[in-house]
Amino acid sequence: MSEILPLVILPGVNSGAYLFAGAEQALGRPVFAFDPPGIGHTSLPLPFSVKAYAKQVEKFLHKKGVPRVDVMGHSMGGFAAQELARLAGPRVRKLVLVSTGCGQPQTSADMMHLGKVTGHGFWPLMRLVSENPEVGMAWFFSERFVKKNPEAYKAFLAERARYLPNTAVSLAHFSAGGSFSSVGWVGELMQEALVIHGTEDLMVSAVAGKELAARLPDARYLELFGVGHFPMLEHEKFYAYVRRFLEGEVLGERLAPVEDGMLHRLLRKLRL
Repeated sequence: MSEILPLVILPGVNSGAYLFAGAEQALGRPVFAFDPPGIGHTSLPLPFSVKAYAKQVEKFLHKKGVPRVDVMGHSMGGFAAQELARLAGPRVRKLVLVSTGCGQPQTSADMMHLGKVTGHGFWPLMRLVSENPEVGMAWFFSERFVKKNPEAYKAFLAERARYLPNTAVSLAHFSAGGSFSSVGWVGELMQEALVIHGTEDLMVSAVAGKELAARLPDARYLELFGVGHFPMLEHEKFYAYVRRFLEGEVLGERLAPVEDGMLHRLLRKLRL
């Protein structure tokens, strides 16, 4: 069995540590679950970026004297987890990357697909989420989950409403997530990684998850059938999979390397 290290958990846009309320008990290890910058009692660095999110976490770990951790990031938090692994190097042992990818240029393709499926452009859909979250947020879960677990879905909406930041913070989050790309440097991350993705994720497509797993040097891809953007809420075995991976079990499949397009080659050259 692998050494039991604390697990750092990084949620995404407009989310918070509440999404991972059961993580410590389920995983059997200490957990540092963060609220993203600007949510709860955390400050929002200006200008805000995914790297600023990662630096805030790195500063916390240094202050607490935590020598080594595993890191799990969800959505934009998965972007921040990659940045933290880049910044902290060997201080980060393993990565669990959930419902996330390498960012641009795949993010733009995902937003176009989201618009086609929902019949809304991205910002009109976000307006719907704001004005009628019960209807709008349902697009980011599997239809089966919303229908079979109405009470769990309503509990999620209630918690989300409690922690929802103001408009300025939301816009800063979306801007940071939308401009992020790790294509230029993700191939340099040496941590063992497990990429977990749902087949019905409309916010960050499974295509994006597969690209991330293929670009990381030491990663495997675990796909959850019939699951949307929030597998920690939708899939009963989610934490069991994470625990098994952190304890040394080999899960998922190794994917073949992906070919670079023109934009990918440019991003790799710039190494942003």
